[in-house]
Amino acid sequence: MKAPLLPIATLCVLSSSVLAQESEDPKTQESGYYYFLGAEILVQYRQIAAPIISTDKKGIYANIGKKKPKRFPWHSFCLSRPRVGISNRFIDIADFNYSFIYQKPSFREREAYDTIRAKARETNIHIQRIRATQGSGNAGQDSIDMLETELDDFTSSLADMIDNDDLKLAGHADSIEVAMTLTSTSDVKDAYCAIMVDYNGISGKRRGVYKLSPLGDLLKDIPETTSFKLFLGEGDFRQSRFELYLYSGDGSQIATNRSSGLRMLSVTELEELMEID
Repeated sequence: MKAPLLPIATLCVLSSSVLAQESEDPKTQESGYYYFLGAEILVQYRQIAAPIISTDKKGIYANIGKKKPKRFPWHSFCLSRPRVGISNRFIDIADFNYSFIYQKPSFREREAYDTIRAKARETNIHIQRIRATQGSGNAGQDSIDMLETELDDFTSSLADMIDNDDLKLAGHADSIEVAMTLTSTSDVKDAYCAIMVDYNGISGKRRGVYKLSPLGDLLKDIPETTSFKLFLGEGDFRQSRFELYLYSGDGSQIATNRSSGLRMLSVTELEELMEID
């Protein structure tokens, strides 16, 4: 017996049903969660490296084995370890820019100031000896005037070099200045960012520095422009490496358009990752 012919309208309904089932295949259906390569930030305290569990305007909090979490200032020394990020929150980073600057006198400038002070002490000692041996006579005063003139010329020369940045080495700095505009797909309370800068220190050895900066509360779909400066330590930044991570106040990682390996997870992938975790 031949199968009965179905009306075209019925076939259209069945076809739509099949397509709907295919589109809802968990292997291809988006879960709403992002996968990316992130980092877990830890606060260094004595011999302990403690994960951050929360933050607020006053500082960052970590569990170091006591009854209550310990509060640390925002400028605390931090470490990190690679960690896969899975988040249903996303922040778009636009107008991103960073530069390396000096916030404190360079080591060569500090050396110059030390040299000026040493020269001044040496000159004063000579003047005291002249006055002790020659008194206030003309010959003694001429020698004193000459020493004071030499000190003034020496100080003025180094001061001009400092003012003109002649003592700063090319590519050297001690801080980073960051500016960006953040737009979040959801509200985020007490958001903060962690930056990692890998560069050559004054000694020539490679060093990696992690620094945190509070961003405050981010509102859904409301662009927030922010900028900040963070002291890193003096060094040569011409071959530096820079990374940026964003977090919510409870320490959870947040996906961004700058996240490494960023992609949307399917429902099946998310379930598998949750089982592993």
